Amino acid sequence: MKKIKIASLSPQPLLLIMATFTLIAVPLRMFQLTNCIDATTGFWVVKDVTMWILYILCAVFVVIAFFISFLSGIMKMPELDDKRDIPLAIFASLLSIALIVDAVRKVPLLITLIEKIDGPFGIETVIYIISSGTLPLALQVLSVFFATIYIMFVAVSFIKGNGAYKKRRLLALWPTLWAMFRLIYHFIDPINYKNVSQLFFQMILLSFMMIFYLSFARLASQVNADNSMSTLWFSGISAAFMGFVSSLSPILLMIFGKADLLPAHYPVYFSDLAFALFVTAFLFTVVPRTIKKKIES
Repeated sequence: MKKIKIASLSPQPLLLIMATFTLIAVPLRMFQLTNCIDATTGFWVVKDVTMWILYILCAVFVVIAFFISFLSGIMKMPELDDKRDIPLAIFASLLSIALIVDAVRKVPLLITLIEKIDGPFGIETVIYIISSGTLPLALQVLSVFFATIYIMFVAVSFIKGNGAYKKRRLLALWPTLWAMFRLIYHFIDPINYKNVSQLFFQMILLSFMMIFYLSFARLASQVNADNSMSTLWFSGISAAFMGFVSSLSPILLMIFGKADLLPAHYPVYFSDLAFALFVTAFLFTVVPRTIKKKIES
């Protein structure tokens, strides 16, 4: 069946839509963290109307992003230009730094899990390594190292305007793998993620993040890149919004001196906010330039 496209429909209004939804969602999330969620367990203690309002806001935004991204008739041919862009380089650098910071914070937990491995290596040890989350956590720490190197290549490429990151096809897969291992680690957690709102939002974010990183890698490397621009836009803007929802509110509470209200078992990922900022800047600078170039050609 032929896809329906609206030739004049631009995805760029999504920036205003996302800003509006974010201005509503972040205060709601801050209210929930201070009034509705147990700081010890992260579980809901009060499921009031704000819970449903926030869920509906997230769902509505994702639906809007989906239709605008895939119905837009001016995002046809995927291509990323090599224009020099210092602001994007700064956001990419912040993302690489945040990834390292979050990885370092995970190392003590990984060491603790490894120290609990006792006795000769056997089937019981394998079961423990998998069920305790030791393996996916170790893979997180490993993959974030290579993911950071790739993001640094992206930053340097935007500084020089040479598109060097496009040649790093294998490295381009590591950000996707990092998000995947992080998601797997959450799935292994025996806690019902539906009852832990912070974990629930992070898992939705990671799902969109994986799709964005994979689409970005395909576009940058020009590997099966056909029709990837719409997927990049949809997954990116959805992941950015979920990144703001899940990370901006906790970070603001930390700034305001209320970090004790945050669930200790589900820490804030600074890389989530850095990711949201980078993706937002990327989508609304590089992609519009590409669209404009395609229209003019």
